[in-house]
Amino acid sequence: MSTDRWNWDHLRYFLALADCGTLSAAGRQLDVSHTTVLRRVKAFELSLQTRLFEHTTSGYQLTESGTELMVQATSLKNSLDAVARNIGSADHELVGDVLIATTDSLAFILMPPLIKQLTDLYPDLSLKVHMGIHMSNVQNREADIAIRACKEPPDELIGRRIGSVVFSACVSREYAEMHGLRDFPADTAKHKFIMLDENFTGVPFHDWMSSRVSPDASIVEVNNFLLAKAMCVAGLGITVLPSYMLEDADHLLELRTQTPIDQNSLWIVSHSDLRDTARMRLVRQFLFDALSTTFAGQSLSSNSSS
Repeated sequence: MSTDRWNWDHLRYFLALADCGTLSAAGRQLDVSHTTVLRRVKAFELSLQTRLFEHTTSGYQLTESGTELMVQATSLKNSLDAVARNIGSADHELVGDVLIATTDSLAFILMPPLIKQLTDLYPDLSLKVHMGIHMSNVQNREADIAIRACKEPPDELIGRRIGSVVFSACVSREYAEMHGLRDFPADTAKHKFIMLDENFTGVPFHDWMSSRVSPDASIVEVNNFLLAKAMCVAGLGITVLPSYMLEDADHLLELRTQTPIDQNSLWIVSHSDLRDTARMRLVRQFLFDALSTTFAGQSLSSNSSS
């Protein structure tokens, strides 16, 4: 018989009748009528083109073919039960891999102490952290959890909004001493700028910066915030950074802006199709709680550089 015609549900009725010996007892075990058991067993025998039971005065006895099938079916059932127990146990145990995808600046600045706390508290977790600015890794199910800045996550992702990401225009103290900044941002042609590349188009801070920088201004383009901060510290010019990157940057100054830079939202997301295991729930909740203390209370602020 071709395997594509195999009705696996028939095995339940076969095993129940083989175990109980009578249609009524098998029906009670399966919570169906005895006629349903008989109909299913007859259909099973027809599909196999062999008799599995002999109907005797004392009940139903396995034939030679039925006995052979009973051995194989029992082994199969035991294997499937073991798999189910292992899967169920894994779903409830804080053991296994969790891959977290996040942005470069979060990965370098905020994630290391959080990952250390997680591994100290739950040593059986195997944590992996990958960097990138796009949602594609979690959309393609290459990551279990992603922490991303965006207005709204894509429809196929589920998650929680952690808080707001505030952006600040900043410059090094060296640059501030060498260049007059009293006219910024009214006069940008005489200044130098460190800009994030086209991958950030549509992000609030990028659009704000692009609309204000003169075409005649000197621009150095980079592809991530870490480079932008390093270039800014080196005195190459003015840039925009998430405010959390300035907390330990005494060598950088925030610039007063005439209009505030639009905030972005920070989300923790997973793919809607991924299994909601105990370890995933634990890591998501831990990261949400920890990051909320940094981002939930943020508000727009600016400092004068002059």
